[in-house]
Amino acid sequence: HTIVKNNFSWLESVDVVDDYTVVINTIGAYSPVLNALCSPLCGIMPKHLMEANENAMAEFPIGTGPYKFVERAEGEYIKMEANEDYWGGTPKTKYLEMRVVPETSQRSVLLETGEIDFAYDVLPSDVERLNGQLVRVSSSRKGGLSLTRLTGGVSGELNVAERKLGSRNLADNVVVFQNDGSGLTAISLSQIADGSVPASQITYAGTDWAGRVKVIVLNSAIGGGYIFGRANYTANYDEEGNREGNAQLSVEYGAGKSTPTFETGYVVRNGDIVGITIVTSGNTQRIGSLVYPDELRNVPNTAWSGKGAVTVNGRTYTVPASVPCYNTQTKSWVTLTEARAYADSATLYVYQGVVRFLEVG
Repeated sequence: HTIVKNNFSWLESVDVVDDYTVVINTIGAYSPVLNALCSPLCGIMPKHLMEANENAMAEFPIGTGPYKFVERAEGEYIKMEANEDYWGGTPKTKYLEMRVVPETSQRSVLLETGEIDFAYDVLPSDVERLNGQLVRVSSSRKGGLSLTRLTGGVSGELNVAERKLGSRNLADNVVVFQNDGSGLTAISLSQIADGSVPASQITYAGTDWAGRVKVIVLNSAIGGGYIFGRANYTANYDEEGNREGNAQLSVEYGAGKSTPTFETGYVVRNGDIVGITIVTSGNTQRIGSLVYPDELRNVPNTAWSGKGAVTVNGRTYTVPASVPCYNTQTKSWVTLTEARAYADSATLYVYQGVVRFLEVG
């Protein structure tokens, strides 16, 4: 393979001393030899597997790393789970999924909506859309930028009066952000009216060297400010399939009810159920953020508790009386009562514990 040959163009020969020792002979002085040996291309392959099947490592890779191979769908994803026998200790994250997302703008959308936590090679134009989000920025090569969306961290309920998050004390200079729909804005603890915030409403909490909580990100919208409905999306493409300019997006959420049509860099499919916030700047409006609610399919009518709640897999979701309902068979908007009477089951779209959209048909 050309890539492998280029990576070892400095190598002249290798002498085997014993089972655990080799002598590497270079063509000449080559200062980055240690860096080259740390390349994945220099990984030690199990001889007995490679002799039996030269594609063995590609089809079912094994090794001594922190994660074990679980499943792969070529061109789509690779799934792994933590290696509990890893010499460096069991990884804190039990499951890891690496997705193949060729389109850079789509990677940014998935990062922004929280579907992924890390994205490679984000374009500067897409970085602008993430303005206001809490991310870690890194770069491994010139011209390449990687963003990691910060989520998780330490967990627990925030108690303002006791200045604690779970069992951890808050740092004296703790910084608190809330998501106002257009991004993150800093607030003071005194602005938290209820005096406490449940763990489910805390997106991220990080600690300092002493274990005190120094930064907290609240998802204070709790769905508020988001308009959920069916996406009306159009985009123009050139002859090679590349998108030209911004797309057009509006969200329909009832009979005769629709948001204005906005130019947007988001990539969605026409008919997707999405939620958007609308931000006003001077005399202009734009989409502040876009989220995809979780989809719960084939929820039977027996799962409902009256009209205001539904329980799925042991979790109960609130159902507002005004939840938008759509019949995909008749292609019409219906009331909640009409939707439940039409079919024995429905597809629910939930966001932060609340049903935001319902489909039957």
